[in-house]
Amino acid sequence: MKVIILWIGLVLAGANFIHLSAQPIATIVSADETFCESGNPVLQIRFENGEAPYGVVYEIVNLETGGKSIQKELNQDIFENDLENGIWSTSTINVGSTSEINLIEVFDNSIPAADWKYFLNDNGYGSTDVHGQMNIIINDKPQPEAGPNEDKICEFSYQLKGSLQDPTNNMLWEITSGGAGEFDFPDTPNATFTPDAPGIYTLTLNEEFGACKGADAGTDEVQLNIKGHAISVISGNVEICSNDGLDYDLLANVNFQGDGDFTYDISDGVNTIKNRTGDVGDNALPAIDAMQAAEWRVIKVADANGCESLTESMTGVATIVDRKPNASIIKTKDFNCSNSLRLEAVLDKGEGGRWLSNSLVTFTPDDQPITMATAPSYETHKLIWEETNLGCSEQASVDITFVDPPKLTLLKADTAICNGSTAMLRVSTVSAHYDLDLSYSDGTNSSIIEIKTPYSEIPLTPSGNGLAAYQLISITDAAKCSTDLSDVFNVTVNNLPTPNAGVYDPECGSSILLNAVLGENESGTWSSIYGVFTDVNDPKATFSVDESNQLVTQMFDVNWSIVNDLNNNCTAHITTQVILDKKPANVSAGKDTTIYNDDKYKYAATGLEDGMTGLWTSNTDVFFSDVNGENGTASELKMGENELTWAVSNGVCEAEPTTIVVTAKGLTNPTGFSPNGDTINDTFMIGGANKVENNKLLVFTVEGKLVYEKEEFGHDGDIGWNGVGMDGSKLKNGTYYYVFTGDGISPVKDFLVIKGNQ
Repeated sequence: MKVIILWIGLVLAGANFIHLSAQPIATIVSADETFCESGNPVLQIRFENGEAPYGVVYEIVNLETGGKSIQKELNQDIFENDLENGIWSTSTINVGSTSEINLIEVFDNSIPAADWKYFLNDNGYGSTDVHGQMNIIINDKPQPEAGPNEDKICEFSYQLKGSLQDPTNNMLWEITSGGAGEFDFPDTPNATFTPDAPGIYTLTLNEEFGACKGADAGTDEVQLNIKGHAISVISGNVEICSNDGLDYDLLANVNFQGDGDFTYDISDGVNTIKNRTGDVGDNALPAIDAMQAAEWRVIKVADANGCESLTESMTGVATIVDRKPNASIIKTKDFNCSNSLRLEAVLDKGEGGRWLSNSLVTFTPDDQPITMATAPSYETHKLIWEETNLGCSEQASVDITFVDPPKLTLLKADTAICNGSTAMLRVSTVSAHYDLDLSYSDGTNSSIIEIKTPYSEIPLTPSGNGLAAYQLISITDAAKCSTDLSDVFNVTVNNLPTPNAGVYDPECGSSILLNAVLGENESGTWSSIYGVFTDVNDPKATFSVDESNQLVTQMFDVNWSIVNDLNNNCTAHITTQVILDKKPANVSAGKDTTIYNDDKYKYAATGLEDGMTGLWTSNTDVFFSDVNGENGTASELKMGENELTWAVSNGVCEAEPTTIVVTAKGLTNPTGFSPNGDTINDTFMIGGANKVENNKLLVFTVEGKLVYEKEEFGHDGDIGWNGVGMDGSKLKNGTYYYVFTGDGISPVKDFLVIKGNQ
């Protein structure tokens, strides 16, 4: 495009020739550079193929924001003498952000001076044969924090509280002012600073990053007022004898270094003297009562700055030494099971000692820690060890009870028992220290029995038959003193007979025949609290109970004891149970009866007791409302005779039946009665009238006169007509007629003869 425009311009200008020359080439040859915060990079460009003077247009691109700036070197002032080996250099550019430099166009002498120009939206007339790029990296200066200022540090060193903007950056602590000192790790933010002397120090924390180092490093300062604290040393010594009754004083001294005045406390671990004051150097303490061994130390110091000392800065000790020995005896027991005892005392710091007693105990030897003590009697004695040291003495004592070991005498010789019985071991003992433990063995197992009194009976139960030998082993009292024993207590165990009381099934009634079995040379005896026996010594005796108090079914305990005369009269017992079922009594189905105009009968039987079983049966298909109960209704009776049988059974007791006959008839209409008071046929009654509802009886003379009328005849307990007319007078003997009507029946009409009414 540019060539076309140039040719058009030449034609328009009337040029008669065109001079074509090679285009200039520009290349950036400078290396990339890095600066802290900002810098002036050296831009180097090599010019080729052109003719000086040269010009160039380049852009600086801000890589952080993307913005660009155009730089023009179009003053035609880059001549050959400005080049070194064809390279032009300039350092007039100032860059404050990471950027890159790119060439846009290059100009040389072949381009008319009027065309040495460049506009952003209208490119110039230079050559675009440009190459290379230069990168300028700008590092931000780090901003470390050295930590807070400290107005008062009561120590001789201080752990700094610095922090870095980037923990991976290099760093270094430096002393800016205040004097000399040292850092344990100067390249760590939390280094410990130790000055040569207390004072005010300014420390600088330097943080480096990229080109920001040395003088360009990021820095922060902290000011420390290191005051330190007091250093104290206490001294003094006194020796005492704490049990001689004399008064002793400890004279102590405290030496201080630091900023006085000082306030301090001293203590022996029990007592404390507070708020003492002192100056730099030695300070004498007032006399301290020295009553017992102690070590006084300085436990707290505050200097004029209010700084308190560390424990390691408070050293020394003022000592009270007690020459009194600590006498002690190794006590191994409270009771000694003889009249002599080995004793051992512990020699502390003394020169020696001796054994003493408040009784007639003797010691061999009496001036050595280890001795043998011999008591004149079996009782409690106080034994004393007295130790001496540099004019001081101390006593220790123990109370020892010298014990005469217990004694045992076997009071009963060998014995014999039956198997399962208990033999008594009878002994007498002598001891001053009850309770006693008697140890013995049956040959298989060992046992211990407690004895509380001088005379004791100890029950022994051997297992099996034959000879059981009990070996007495030892007797031990409450003081743990023991005596070995050699006595043997023999027990002969005889075999028990084996009783056989028989086996019994339930029996009906109040008695049962027993069937126990006796072996050879055995005799037996029956017993029971529930009944009596025909012969208590007869194995085949009959056992009976009181029937009046007998339950329906009852189990009774019966005891059978047997003795074998050849076996030391050993008796064995067995209890067996017999079951007696009470025999039903007074069983009755009632009385024979006749019913009229009805098929039901209310029965009332007897003889059934709780626990027994009752049963109704019949020779017809009668239905019983309670076939197993004494009382109920029999229905569906057939006309004529019905046999109702009532039976009661109990356990093995068979049923005892009783039978009644219930005769069922229709309405019966008698034709006469004799109301003469002889209780025989005194009333007139129509059989079954009580089963006819809304009935009525009318009685007429032969002439047709009504002489008696009765509604609901036979109902509600009505026992019949007694021959008295409606007018209240007895009717005359003779013949009458009656009519009986009611629901469900045809009228009954018949004659009636009355006799004996007058």
